[in-house]
Amino acid sequence: MSRLLTSTVAVLVVAVLGAVALDVPAAASGAPAPDTVDAAGRSTYPGDFVRVLQLIADLRADPPTDPLVCLLGGSSARECTVSDRSWSRAVSRLRGHEVRCVNLGSKHRLFTQDRRLVRYLPAGTGVVFIGVNPGRFCNGRSDPPVVLPPPRAASSRGLDRRGLRSSTVTWTDQRKRRAARLWMVQRWPKFRRRWKNNMRVLELVCKESLRRGQHPVIIDLPRNMAIIGRQLDQPLRLYHRACRRLAARLGIPYVQFQAGLGLTNR
Repeated sequence: MSRLLTSTVAVLVVAVLGAVALDVPAAASGAPAPDTVDAAGRSTYPGDFVRVLQLIADLRADPPTDPLVCLLGGSSARECTVSDRSWSRAVSRLRGHEVRCVNLGSKHRLFTQDRRLVRYLPAGTGVVFIGVNPGRFCNGRSDPPVVLPPPRAASSRGLDRRGLRSSTVTWTDQRKRRAARLWMVQRWPKFRRRWKNNMRVLELVCKESLRRGQHPVIIDLPRNMAIIGRQLDQPLRLYHRACRRLAARLGIPYVQFQAGLGLTNR
C-alpha cells in the first residue's frame, strides 16, 4: 500500500507544484533557533521523531539546491511513503526536474510540534503538506519543547527510513474492526472536547508556514475504509468541514484524495 500511496502523493505534489512558484530554500540564520540547544545533550524523543529533528537540523545547515517538499503529521503521514528517496524520484520524474521530498511524519504528533518544526525549516521551503486525521484532533493542550540536534557531517546524511514502523505485524481484520469500534468508545469523547482547540493550533501552523514564505497544504491522510465503514462519520464530518473553511479563509489548498486512491484492506 505504501508504494501506491507514494505514487499518489507524488501526483498530488506535482499538482500543487504546478500552482505555486517554488524558490530554492534559503540558508538558515547563523543564530540558533529557539529551543535548539539542549544543555544535557540527551534526547527523550521517540526514535521516529529523533529522525525528523535530525533531518531538519541537516536541512538548516545545508539547504538543498532543489525545491523542497515536506510532509508533516503522525504515523499515518509517516507510512504514506516507502522512503524519501523513492518519493523524491517519483515527484522529480513527474515534474521534469529534481525535487527533494522529505517525510517528516512521526507517531503521536501534536500540531504544536508541527508549528515549531515549520519555524525550523529553511525559509522559503516550497510545499509543506500538513497531514490531518481524526486522531490528531484528540490531543490535549500541550506544547513540549522541540530541540534540534547538531547537524551531521555531509557524509553521514542519508534518506533511509528503515526500522521506523510502529509494528511489523499485520493485524487481522477482526483486530482492525475491534480497534475501529474502540475508537468511538475511547477516543470520540476526547475528540469532541478537544477538536476545536486543535483546529485553532492547525490554523497557527498554516499561518506560521505562510509567514515563512512556504506553501502550506492541508492534506487528509488515508484511512482503511473497508474496515472503518461509516463508524467515524461524525468526527470526519466535523474536521473536514472545519478544514475546508480554514483553507478557504487562508487561500490555501485542502486536499482529500481518499475516494480516488483505490486502496484495499490487507
